Amino acid sequence: MKNLLTLLFTFVSFAAQSQTNFAESVPWFRDVNGQLYNTRLAAHWMVFNGKVSKVMTNGIVLQLFKTNNVYESVFVRGNGGPAGAFGSTSDRNVRRLASSQEVPERKIFVKNSETNYVDGERMNIKAMKTGTIKIEDELLEIWDCGTRHRVAK
Repeated sequence: MKNLLTLLFTFVSFAAQSQTNFAESVPWFRDVNGQLYNTRLAAHWMVFNGKVSKVMTNGIVLQLFKTNNVYESVFVRGNGGPAGAFGSTSDRNVRRLASSQEVPERKIFVKNSETNYVDGERMNIKAMKTGTIKIEDELLEIWDCGTRHRVAK
């Protein structure tokens, strides 16, 4: 029994010591499925803005939106200064935003987001596509934020 406890204590102290021999690298170096990526340079990383629709133990379901903007043309009278003079403007039509509406687009499944989100919360994430998953009879793309890359000290 004493040998077993000694062995267990040695293992625990070795594991604790080995964990302290690592440091996290800069936040834009991420590990996804054992592969290291620089999220600032890798082209297959995308930024998403959406609303959390479901929090699960292994990730979140994110509802994405697209924005439908309606523009109108508005006539603006110029100030009538001499042609070519500094500050002179002519009559023109300008495009102005009349209305904007968010429309639900699609849902995605997000793994390894470092923040604990709650249902209904808005979020921005940067992730890369790693596969698909079926959740409640709906096939969703899996987007992985990755984990911080750890380097030996």
